[in-house]
Amino acid sequence: MQQAMATTTCSKKHGEITVLTSRFGELSVNPEKIITMTSPFLGFPDSKRFIVRPHGDESPFLWLQSLDDPKLAFVVTQATLLIPQYQAEIPGLIRQDCKPRRKNRWISCSF
Repeated sequence: MQQAMATTTCSKKHGEITVLTSRFGELSVNPEKIITMTSPFLGFPDSKRFIVRPHGDESPFLWLQSLDDPKLAFVVTQATLLIPQYQAEIPGLIRQDCKPRRKNRWISCSF
C-alpha cells in the first residue's frame, strides 16, 4: 500500500510552495516557514517537513501540518501555556546535529 504524498508545486510569482492538504485544502507556504525534522516522529518515517498553522484567532492550539503527507497533522500548543515554568532541555549532541536557520531558534516537540 503506497502512502499518498502532499502535492507541492512552486509558485514563481511569490516564491511560495502550494500544498494540497486533506484538512485545510490548498495552502501557500513560505519556504522560510518550513520546519525540517532531523529525525522523523516515531511511526511517521516519511514525514520530515512541517509547517505550523494556527487553529483559530483565539485558540491556544496550533496545527503541525506535514508537507510530506497531506492527511497528517498534529494538534500542538505551547508548553508554557500548560506549565508556565517549562524550559526544554536540548542536549549538546542534539544542538550539534541541528543547525537552525535562524540564530537561537529551536522548536522542541514533546509527546
